[in-house]
Amino acid sequence: MYRVLISTDSVIGTGVHSALESAPDWLIRHESPQAPDTMAELAQCYRPDVTILDAASLDIVDLFQQLGQARVASFGRIIVLTLSGINEEALFFLAKWNVAAHVSAWTQAGELVSILCKVALGEYLLTSKSLQERRTSTLHPRSTRARARIEVPPEPPVPVSPFTPREADVLVCVAQGKTNQDIARTLCIREHTVKNYIAAIYQKLGVSNRTAAVVCALRRQWIEMPGDCRCAQASSAPAA
Repeated sequence: MYRVLISTDSVIGTGVHSALESAPDWLIRHESPQAPDTMAELAQCYRPDVTILDAASLDIVDLFQQLGQARVASFGRIIVLTLSGINEEALFFLAKWNVAAHVSAWTQAGELVSILCKVALGEYLLTSKSLQERRTSTLHPRSTRARARIEVPPEPPVPVSPFTPREADVLVCVAQGKTNQDIARTLCIREHTVKNYIAAIYQKLGVSNRTAAVVCALRRQWIEMPGDCRCAQASSAPAA
């Protein structure tokens, strides 16, 4: 029996709860969003295998940053629910915090159950597919409610990537939230070599930090976020 915690007070979140109630082998607990400390205490007591956090009901960025990596880990494997697709910045943020999957109002009930099962078994399904959905939502619901929801189309792809194959490998690892040490271990190269590759990537893109590099490359479709190459929950805080 798997334990699932759903934190939502939106209509969409309630619909997700209803879709999962009839699924066998799942013990579903539905809670309205609370203050970060209260939510962390609830998770520590309930010990969920999977937690679904509704971005229409709570500020995911604020929640994660207030709690920190160790306390966020008490939610088990995390699925983030949004009204629709997410943008490149949100995808990178979620990857850095080891979020396992993203679902939206466009996710079918059967697919939702399948995603939940795969996540519970340890799969990471957070991929660039989330960028292909209609995008109107963000991870900051308060700011979204304050303005009209306008669909933002992705920028047209640039046909030729400026990266070498190894630079692309390094940038994909960066997009997955890995540190330089993790990247060196994954690609079997020296950490100093990783730094050199990252410096070359920054120069080619005209950026100065990891977030800008990943967002730029995702937006131009020069890299994709794979769903089957994620490392286990990191023991340290995500890299900036």
